[in-house]
Amino acid sequence: MDIAVKLGKRLKMIRLAAGIEQKDLSQQLNVTSPLLSMYEKGAIKPSLRFYEAFANKFNLSLSHIFVVIENNPLNDNISKAVSEAKEMESLLLSLENSCRL
Repeated sequence: MDIAVKLGKRLKMIRLAAGIEQKDLSQQLNVTSPLLSMYEKGAIKPSLRFYEAFANKFNLSLSHIFVVIENNPLNDNISKAVSEAKEMESLLLSLENSCRL
């Protein structure tokens, strides 16, 4: 599967887990709904600026978006997948902080 498709699925998963409609998110991120749909399908690769705005909207780091877990049964359970991603970020932050000491 193409990386753009995987990232698009990740964007959609995060949006759905937050309970936000595509049209509402597109307005909040100042993109058209059809363009957001194409991003979510992997038909078009978003700019880094879009990814930053998306991550900020959901209070996530960019690593949450770019770390794509293949063949993970959690992909079927959106809430668990988002929760796992937040746990991974916490672990990475604690590891980063301990390395600074």
